[in-house]
Amino acid sequence: TKLRAYERIQGPETKALIRIARFGFPYQYDLPVPILKLRKKLWTANAATRLLLNKLSFSVIPKCMIMSTADHEVSYRKVARKADLTTTMLMTLLLSVVWKSFGKSICALVGM
Repeated sequence: TKLRAYERIQGPETKALIRIARFGFPYQYDLPVPILKLRKKLWTANAATRLLLNKLSFSVIPKCMIMSTADHEVSYRKVARKADLTTTMLMTLLLSVVWKSFGKSICALVGM
Protein backbone atom coordinates (compact mmCIF):
# COMPACT_ATOMS: atom_id res chain seq x y z
CA THR A 1 0.00 0.00 0.00
CA LYS A 2 0.98 3.63 -0.27
CA LEU A 3 1.29 3.97 3.49
CA ARG A 4 3.80 1.10 3.69
CA ALA A 5 5.84 2.60 0.83
CA TYR A 6 5.83 5.99 2.55
CA GLU A 7 6.92 4.40 5.86
CA ARG A 8 9.69 2.47 4.11
CA ILE A 9 11.03 5.68 2.57
CA GLN A 10 10.51 8.04 5.52
CA GLY A 11 11.25 5.62 8.38
CA PRO A 12 15.04 5.91 8.16
CA GLU A 13 14.78 9.70 7.85
CA THR A 14 12.63 9.82 10.97
CA LYS A 15 15.11 7.67 12.92
CA ALA A 16 17.97 9.92 11.81
CA LEU A 17 16.03 13.03 12.81
CA ILE A 18 15.40 11.57 16.27
CA ARG A 19 19.14 10.85 16.64
CA ILE A 20 19.97 14.40 15.58
CA ALA A 21 17.50 15.77 18.14
CA ARG A 22 19.04 13.59 20.89
CA PHE A 23 22.72 14.07 20.09
CA GLY A 24 22.82 17.23 17.97
CA PHE A 25 22.42 19.70 20.82
CA PRO A 26 21.36 17.76 23.91
CA TYR A 27 22.30 20.36 26.52
CA GLN A 28 20.39 23.33 25.18
CA TYR A 29 18.70 23.90 28.54
CA ASP A 30 20.78 24.80 31.58
CA LEU A 31 20.07 22.31 34.34
CA PRO A 32 21.62 22.81 37.79
CA VAL A 33 23.14 19.33 37.93
CA PRO A 34 26.97 19.45 38.04
CA ILE A 35 27.49 16.41 35.78
CA LEU A 36 25.26 17.98 33.12
CA LYS A 37 27.29 21.18 33.25
CA LEU A 38 30.44 19.14 32.63
CA ARG A 39 28.77 17.21 29.81
CA LYS A 40 27.63 20.48 28.22
CA LYS A 41 31.22 21.77 28.28
CA LEU A 42 32.48 18.53 26.74
CA TRP A 43 29.77 18.68 24.05
CA THR A 44 30.73 22.29 23.29
CA ALA A 45 34.41 21.31 23.01
CA ASN A 46 33.45 18.45 20.67
CA ALA A 47 31.35 20.75 18.46
CA ALA A 48 34.10 23.39 18.37
CA THR A 49 36.73 20.76 17.51
CA ARG A 50 34.60 19.42 14.66
CA LEU A 51 34.01 22.93 13.34
CA LEU A 52 37.75 23.68 13.50
CA LEU A 53 38.58 20.40 11.76
CA ASN A 54 35.98 21.24 9.12
CA LYS A 55 37.64 24.59 8.43
CA LEU A 56 41.20 23.21 8.48
CA SER A 57 40.31 20.33 6.15
CA PHE A 58 38.43 22.59 3.70
CA SER A 59 35.15 20.75 4.48
CA VAL A 60 36.55 17.24 4.02
CA ILE A 61 35.66 16.59 7.64
CA PRO A 62 31.97 17.50 8.12
CA LYS A 63 30.68 19.98 10.68
CA CYS A 64 28.94 18.72 13.79
CA MET A 65 25.46 17.26 13.33
CA ILE A 66 23.41 20.24 14.42
CA MET A 67 25.26 22.62 12.09
CA SER A 68 24.98 20.23 9.16
CA THR A 69 21.18 20.23 9.35
CA ALA A 70 21.14 23.80 8.01
CA ASP A 71 21.92 22.43 4.54
CA HIS A 72 18.45 21.56 3.26
CA GLU A 73 19.80 19.62 0.28
CA VAL A 74 21.33 16.93 2.52
CA SER A 75 19.07 14.32 4.08
CA TYR A 76 19.04 13.72 7.81
CA ARG A 77 20.32 10.19 7.16
CA LYS A 78 23.41 11.57 5.40
CA VAL A 79 24.00 14.10 8.17
CA ALA A 80 23.84 11.37 10.83
CA ARG A 81 25.99 9.00 8.75
CA LYS A 82 28.69 11.65 8.22
CA ALA A 83 28.71 12.41 11.94
CA ASP A 84 29.05 8.70 12.75
CA LEU A 85 31.93 8.32 10.31
CA THR A 86 33.67 11.37 11.75
CA THR A 87 33.26 10.00 15.27
CA THR A 88 34.73 6.67 14.19
CA MET A 89 37.65 8.41 12.50
CA LEU A 90 38.38 10.61 15.52
CA MET A 91 38.17 7.66 17.94
CA THR A 92 40.50 5.60 15.74
CA LEU A 93 42.95 8.49 15.60
CA LEU A 94 42.79 8.95 19.37
CA LEU A 95 43.30 5.24 20.03
CA SER A 96 46.24 5.08 17.64
CA VAL A 97 47.90 8.06 19.35
CA VAL A 98 47.33 6.49 22.77
CA TRP A 99 48.67 3.14 21.53
CA LYS A 100 51.69 4.80 19.92
CA SER A 101 52.39 6.70 23.14
CA PHE A 102 51.64 4.02 25.73
CA GLY A 103 51.59 0.72 23.81
CA LYS A 104 54.90 -0.57 25.12
CA SER A 105 53.95 0.36 28.68
CA ILE A 106 50.60 -1.37 28.35
CA CYS A 107 52.19 -4.53 26.93
CA ALA A 108 54.78 -4.56 29.74
CA LEU A 109 52.05 -4.05 32.31
CA VAL A 110 49.97 -7.01 31.11
CA GLY A 111 53.01 -9.18 30.43
CA MET A 112 52.93 -9.38 26.63
